[in-house]
Amino acid sequence: MAAKKGNIDGKAPPDVHDKLNATEETPLIINSERNRKVNKKQIVLCVFILVTELCERLTFYGVAANLVPYCGDVLKLPTPVPSQVALAFSGKMFSISLFDMWLS
Repeated sequence: MAAKKGNIDGKAPPDVHDKLNATEETPLIINSERNRKVNKKQIVLCVFILVTELCERLTFYGVAANLVPYCGDVLKLPTPVPSQVALAFSGKMFSISLFDMWLS
């Protein structure tokens, strides 16, 4: 008797889509060509998301770096206030990103 593909003991794995027959032998991830296939549209979308995140981070660090001199020189705020404004800006931006993750 030849062993069936994928099992050592020769038993056929239960049907993955049959939830009533699910056992410990039921695979958690179905390995099929259909699931591994990544089309060009998904790759382009991933590239757009990564470029958007890169631009967002560059903007954040650019604004955060220039916020203390701007508040001190242009707005003429007293000495401890520009650093407090920069810290408040950083904290607000990080909390907004947590809200955005929850929202999406």
